[in-house]
Amino acid sequence: MKELFTRSYDKNWGRIVELYIEKGTSVSQYINDHSTCKVVIIEKGELVLEAVGAQYEIIAPSFFVLNNSEEVTVIKEKSLKITTLFLDPVVVREEFTYDRINSFEFENLTGQSIYQDYVLVRTFRENIPFEKKFFQIPFTAFQKINGIINKMENELVGQLDGFWPCRSRSLLLELLYFLTYTYIYHEDTIEEDSILCSEITDYLHEHINEQLSLNDITKAFSINRNKLNEVFVSQTAMTCMAYLLQMRIDLSKILLTKTQIPVGEISARVGYEDPNYFSKIFKQQTGSSPLKYRQSNS
Repeated sequence: MKELFTRSYDKNWGRIVELYIEKGTSVSQYINDHSTCKVVIIEKGELVLEAVGAQYEIIAPSFFVLNNSEEVTVIKEKSLKITTLFLDPVVVREEFTYDRINSFEFENLTGQSIYQDYVLVRTFRENIPFEKKFFQIPFTAFQKINGIINKMENELVGQLDGFWPCRSRSLLLELLYFLTYTYIYHEDTIEEDSILCSEITDYLHEHINEQLSLNDITKAFSINRNKLNEVFVSQTAMTCMAYLLQMRIDLSKILLTKTQIPVGEISARVGYEDPNYFSKIFKQQTGSSPLKYRQSNS
């Protein structure tokens, strides 16, 4: 049986990271492996799967997620270019064993840091309907997802320094954060302002690592500043830039407490080229510097 995790090349270290990436032109032969969850990204082509007695047609670009107990049957593959990320939720947090995730014990811990982490893996529970695990995505979203996957693969395969386990894990957290808050738990609505707000928040998630200005956003959506903020205040109770700032702080908190990658790298991941400026903003929002926050919450 193939090892669907990554083992350190240094045998004296003996480190294992519960992540493995496989790329190809057909669905992985390990798609029904019961020891791992999967995030499957389809870059090109079409795929028809059968699961739980129903068939699902998936057209690129798209992604779907599977938990460790789900099994699918491939009915049709056409011109596929596909990436499968195998993972065990314990890579996010050691408490997240399959039994404990499926027991719902974390559902009532809202407001606690463990709940914030749990939201990132909640989609891998056994009770999520299969039809709610497939997502058609725009090409810009695929580019972001693919970029994170490629960086993760470079860390897992290259292992260029001692930070590779931590850095690959941090990239998983970034990926799950993006997928979770942009697609998996994105609330559907028919209200015009809500639709516009959802489209803009998707855009913010896709570009969270860039130095976005209000002018960039208004140009991208052909909307004036007053209308943009009016929509955001009505839907989120905060302005657009305040919402973006909160997103960046939330992601940086996850990376600070769940990884040991340098603060400078985290700063760049959330759109701040200057680590000192990031530290200043982070302290303004949390009352603590990034390093002190890491020490207090890790």
